[in-house]
Order: sequence, then C-alpha cells, then structure tokens
Amino acid sequence: MAVVLSNILDDIDSISEKLNTNVFLKTARESFKENIEEYDVAPDEKAKMIATYEAQVSVGMISEIIKLAKEMPELIVREENINKDTEFKEEQKNLTIEQTKEVTAQTANINKDTEIKEEQKKVTAQQVLTEKGKTLHIAEQIMTEKYRHRDLRASTAVKTASMEVTKQQAKFEEARRFIALKANTQNAYMKKADYKVQNMQALATDDDVTISAEQMSDAKTTIDNIPTDAITYTTEVNISDSGIETTTISQVVIS
Repeated sequence: MAVVLSNILDDIDSISEKLNTNVFLKTARESFKENIEEYDVAPDEKAKMIATYEAQVSVGMISEIIKLAKEMPELIVREENINKDTEFKEEQKNLTIEQTKEVTAQTANINKDTEIKEEQKKVTAQQVLTEKGKTLHIAEQIMTEKYRHRDLRASTAVKTASMEVTKQQAKFEEARRFIALKANTQNAYMKKADYKVQNMQALATDDDVTISAEQMSDAKTTIDNIPTDAITYTTEVNISDSGIETTTISQVVIS
C-alpha cells in the first residue's frame, strides 16, 4: 500500500477534531475552570493559569496526534495482510473439501465391489443346486470381469486425478512463495517511503525549517515508486473426463 503524505495530514486533522471534542478533555477543562473560581485569585492570574493549562493540554494532544498518525499506515497494512492470509486459508479449505469428495468416490467404488462379491456368493449357492446354476454363474463371472475392468479404469482415473491435485498443491506453494517475494519487495519500498515521510513530518513541526519543493518532490517520488501492480499467478490444473461407464451391465438370463 502506498503511503500518501496528504492522507497522513488528513488523518492528523481527523484525529485532532475528535480529540478536541473528547468528552474527557472537555470535562477536565470545565472542571479546571470551575475549581479556579473557588480560589481568591486575581483575574489576570486566573487567565494566565487557564492559558497555561490549555497549553499543556494542547502539547499532550499534539503528541498523541502525531503518534496515532504515524501508526495508522502500519495498521492499514496489517489489516490487508490479515485479509490475504484469510483468503489463502479459505483456498486451502476448498482444496481439502475437494480431496474429501475424491475419498468419498473411492469409498463408493469399494462398496460397489463388495456388492458384486455378495452377488457372486449367491451364484455359487445356485451352482450346488443345478447345472443351470453353474451356467448362470459363468455368466455372472463374465459380468463381474466387466465390472472389474471398469474398476481398474476407474482406479487409474482416480490416480490421475490425485496426481493433478498434487500439481495443484505444488502450484499453490509456488504462488505463495511468489506472493511472499512480492510482499517483501513492496515492504522494502514502503520502509524507505515511511522514513522520508517521517523526516518530512519532523521538519514540518520545526518552525525554523522551511520544507523545499525539492524535498517534497523527492518524498513524493519515493512514494510513487512503491510497487502497486496487482500480483498475478496461475494455479489452475485441468482434470480430463475419465470416460468411465456408470451404466449397469445387463445380466444374462437363462431360460
């Protein structure tokens, strides 16, 4: 994020207005003035005491205003970093959901294979009863082999998809390193800009120093040089259609 001097000055103005109308400061001022009235003090001495008190309050306010204004750019950057970290965690969560779906699909294939094996047991029982059962069992075995062939193809497709997910994870890691590198570069520029802005602020509070146009231009150039280009990266991988058949294989009927 680029730190703009005008934004910092606007922050100082905003903080000044809020502190000036703060209920605690207002109450303290009124209480001080009321308490003075209880003492037998000459009017000019009272005015001097009130002016001294107001000056002390103003010095304290100015100190707090400068402190808060310096901290605001850093707080904004922290908030942006937290948002980026939240987005990355959300992407990781979505990836975990996709992996869970794949495991569920594998479990469904196992259940399907178990059902086929149960059907084989029924066919074996029929073989004991009649030759017709034996013939039917052979037919069921053929169907089972077809399902097994499908399962082999499905297993291959799952392994291919798993490999693509691994590629996706690698690309996410590559993107994370790329973003970290960009962020470090931007941070270096930001620190340089912060240093010059702080120097300008220090000069602005010194009545004996006049900030030159060259100094202002140098600070602005440093701020403008902060990289603000959008970070682009690719994490997309394509998982092709496996073409696995899911229709039921017709059973052989022996009359």
